[in-house]
Amino acid sequence: MPVFRSLTPKKLIAATAKALLPVAGPVVSRHLDNFEALHTELPPFRELSSNERIFVLSPHPDDETLGAGGLIYRARQAGLAVQIGFLSNGDGSRTTQISQVLRGKNEKALTDIARYRQGEAIAAAQRLGVDEENCIFFGFPDGGARAIWDGDYSSLSPYESPFTGYDHVEYERAFAPHSPYCRASLLENLALALEDFAPTLVLTTHPRDTHGDHIASYRACEAAIASLSPRTRPELRAFLIHCGIWPVPNGLHPDLPLMPPLHLLKGGTKWFTLPLSAEEIEAKKEALACHATQLGSTPRYLHAFVRQNELLGEIE
Repeated sequence: MPVFRSLTPKKLIAATAKALLPVAGPVVSRHLDNFEALHTELPPFRELSSNERIFVLSPHPDDETLGAGGLIYRARQAGLAVQIGFLSNGDGSRTTQISQVLRGKNEKALTDIARYRQGEAIAAAQRLGVDEENCIFFGFPDGGARAIWDGDYSSLSPYESPFTGYDHVEYERAFAPHSPYCRASLLENLALALEDFAPTLVLTTHPRDTHGDHIASYRACEAAIASLSPRTRPELRAFLIHCGIWPVPNGLHPDLPLMPPLHLLKGGTKWFTLPLSAEEIEAKKEALACHATQLGSTPRYLHAFVRQNELLGEIE
């Protein structure tokens, strides 16, 4: 007891900081590095061709807007074909569920939220110029894509979502209803979608993203493209969503650039910047507002993607 009495607030803060330094030090250092990266100059992403067909695989409803909303809007304004595929409906987000309960919303069960998020995704896509017919929902489990992709699940022994209890696609609005939660099914559905749409450019999340679903989305695109005829294989590019304390700074800063985390600038990805016009930035911001369930829980994080530009990476 005498020891604790001798601890003044100043000494307590210093002792706490010292105890946390081994853990927090690298995190703080990387965070500061990311501010340094804001001064990076990147080459511009190529011009979209007149026959461009763009397919975006979004792990969850909102990733498409965060990572490529400006590009989608630009493509549609130019009359180019765009299709958005949603790997999951976001049926595993406890933070969204808590936010819905705290805000007194009707959709509180994860499956109800997922169906509601399908509507949000369609509204956001329409604001970017993509009609409902070009929004496809694969219905795989939120938080389970990495396990499905890396595991040995099969149609006879599928993955079961710990959030919904589903082991197959149970949603009415689905690309292939009743598909079992296994790698073969995921790959088959995605390959069929790509074969049917015949894109020239596929966009999805980066393989070094820290969210397992985002890693699986890239790997699935990579494998699905490889399964296509060499003559029809599209270009594959990635955008980043989750990577520690990033983007920096947090909050809505449409006048600032978006740059990759410094450690991801040091190899493995050739990064390109896509400068956005004021009209494209506004369209992206308004599309993001359609994802109200997500803005209810992490508004400053999501708004941090509304910047002067978007980022696309070529994995080396």
